[in-house]
Amino acid sequence: MVRNPFPSERVARYTLLGIMGLLGIGLGRVAQLELSPASELVDHLGRRTRIDKRLHWRGDIVDRRNRCLAMSELGYAIAIDLKVLGDRMESAGLLPRPTADSRDIRTTQAYEQAWNARLAQVAAALADELDLEPEIIREKMVSAGRNRRYCVLATEIDADDHDFPQRIRRLRLEVDELDTPWRIQGLVLDERPIRKVINDSSMEWLIGSVGAVNWYPPPEEYDRIQSSLRVDVPRFLEWAEDRHPEIADPLDRLAKGIAAVLEEFFKNDPEMIAPRIAMALEESRAGEPWSPNLPSELLQTRHRRMLRQISIGDSTVGPEGEEIRPDPVPRELVMEFDDLEGLKVLRSRYPDQVGNSGIEWERNETLRQRHGSLERTVAAGGDTLFLQSFERGRDGESIQLTIDVNIQNQVRDRLQKAIDDHLAVGGWAIVADPLTGEILAAVDIFDNEEARRRGGWVDGMLDPRREEIGPSHGRSRIWTDTYEPGSTFKTLFWAWSRHLDRVGPDEKVDIGSNNVKYFGKRKIEYIGRDSGPTDWSTCLLKSINTGFATIAQRVSNEELIEMCERFGIGAPTGINMGVDRNDIDRRLGSSPGLDLLEASSTGERLSMSFGYSVSLTPLQLVRAYCAIARNDGRLPLMSVISPDIRSYETPAFDTVRPEIALETRAVLKKQFDKVRDRVEQNGREPIPYTAFGKSGSAYLPRRGEDGRHAGYHKDPLPPRYLSSYVAGAPFDDPRIVVAVGIQDPLAGQGANADIEYPVGNPIGHLGSYSAGRPVHDIIGTVLDMLGVPPDRAAVVAQSSD
Repeated sequence: MVRNPFPSERVARYTLLGIMGLLGIGLGRVAQLELSPASELVDHLGRRTRIDKRLHWRGDIVDRRNRCLAMSELGYAIAIDLKVLGDRMESAGLLPRPTADSRDIRTTQAYEQAWNARLAQVAAALADELDLEPEIIREKMVSAGRNRRYCVLATEIDADDHDFPQRIRRLRLEVDELDTPWRIQGLVLDERPIRKVINDSSMEWLIGSVGAVNWYPPPEEYDRIQSSLRVDVPRFLEWAEDRHPEIADPLDRLAKGIAAVLEEFFKNDPEMIAPRIAMALEESRAGEPWSPNLPSELLQTRHRRMLRQISIGDSTVGPEGEEIRPDPVPRELVMEFDDLEGLKVLRSRYPDQVGNSGIEWERNETLRQRHGSLERTVAAGGDTLFLQSFERGRDGESIQLTIDVNIQNQVRDRLQKAIDDHLAVGGWAIVADPLTGEILAAVDIFDNEEARRRGGWVDGMLDPRREEIGPSHGRSRIWTDTYEPGSTFKTLFWAWSRHLDRVGPDEKVDIGSNNVKYFGKRKIEYIGRDSGPTDWSTCLLKSINTGFATIAQRVSNEELIEMCERFGIGAPTGINMGVDRNDIDRRLGSSPGLDLLEASSTGERLSMSFGYSVSLTPLQLVRAYCAIARNDGRLPLMSVISPDIRSYETPAFDTVRPEIALETRAVLKKQFDKVRDRVEQNGREPIPYTAFGKSGSAYLPRRGEDGRHAGYHKDPLPPRYLSSYVAGAPFDDPRIVVAVGIQDPLAGQGANADIEYPVGNPIGHLGSYSAGRPVHDIIGTVLDMLGVPPDRAAVVAQSSD
């Protein structure tokens, strides 16, 4: 046998193999520590996962011509870590630095004064970039304290400049102690979507507002916050009974789950852990929440994670044979966060946009986005090892309104002028398409301060939120506030009586004499010179209350109820904005119940015929007039969302026979002609369209000592009114219905003194003039904007000359 002449080669070979083996073992151990460390090491290595948010955008709101009304864009929230700021200032010599001989220097008055002075410098530097008052920023930092880790300074910063983040991070202070400017440390800039309304105040109350609320972070993010075991037994039992009624012993199951987590803390007697916990939970059924006597620092990340995953239900098998685990017990029932400030910080970094009012609130689920997330496993240094999960998220859906922003602005200007001219507290205006039920414009203006100054307003009629928070938070009074309409309601009763054939259009009706008629002991008055038998058409044309009360005696209670149902009084209009979210007692309008009508045949029954003892919203009044404006006499379903977005066709419902609708319009055409003549005689430009319309001058409800409705502002008190006018045009084939309400115009002052009847008695505050003028102007403007050709021959010929 020949020996190897080079034994050193064998040694080198074995040595190399040994080194490679040791290296392989070392690399394997490193990989094991990186990818799957032992549970005992998890808390010392830090979090093994990172969850990055992926922002998405709330849906846009556009008008009927796709002009943007509200949109989301990238903004920022800025916060500051005051502990980091203070520590770095101490290191740079900008603040006194604690030493072995002066450990308590931060508690001295001199340190506090120096700290506050530096905060004032920081606030001044930030204020220039954030367009905020420096004093506001300084007060936030001072009140937060020296050791606050996340002090929020601003939550919605709209910065169109792409360099904004870099400028914030490079902000510096000019200080005498240093030769060069000192960069502000501890600033935290978080990206978040912010909402912008791309319009003026005419749309704010309608669109509403969006608030940034906490989008709760993924469950794993909560492991960052120190928490302790604390079981709210009564609430847990309520949850268990609701979610798992089949479980007879929920406390026993919960005890076993907790025991599995805490087992290592009771090594001396592990088999008795669950019974002891169950006994402790039983004793806390009606007492204080149960919490074991454990140092909070012992409850490490892995324990908190295990507690978060406790469930009491049984697993089930899915349709494909997979195991479906039951939902865990809600975290707040078994755990309590020790660091509430840290919890706020965590939640503030996951913002969501939620509508607070208006369309933003009513259509929130459609507009609302769903943020995405990316979860990844990281090494100790923070480098990504591999991706664990990815949730795509989605943008919210856009909504197209039926509103035309240009029409809206024109209507707003006309309404505001009428309110100013007639010295009114407020007003509303609506423009609708009677064929489709689409709202083309809706404006609501109200001055709470003026209403309080005048006094007498019922508390529920005020809208303090629009002045305390802003116009976008105001109540949508067009859809939410009901009122007794007065004479504008007579149109509906007149048409209904003709539909029932209880009276002919030219039939003579006894209206009484000397402006009064008695119905038993009930005295009803009317305005005008007519007396004795009067045509039924004249009763509508001149708004004679006694004539309506007379015919009301020919209509049964059931027929009055049916009239309200057919015209949509007290029924949803199709726009899901009929109940005010700030007052759950508000209703959609109502008519007297059958029992009440039967009990008072000469009370509510008579009042109802001329617009009292019945309440409706301005939107419901417009909807009812849409039936009169349609040649088929049908009631449309109203909409503020464009039909191409809706998932259903616009239905319509029978009200009166088509010929009755046309007959009613013919009478009301004469009424609008009188209004137009009066308007044009006062210097207004004549409109080249025919129209029909009806005025109303309901008394303003009077406030009682308790703030509620206690009668009306009428004799012996000075009369005060809620004046209104509703019209449709053009006459033959109406394209729009326009309604305007003028609230509490000052009688005898301003434009209210323009006309008198009789001489010396100004009546410009009544609906035919105060509300009729803006309706007249709105009809001409809107029909021209819609491209509707003029149909009033006299004016057309005059224009051509």
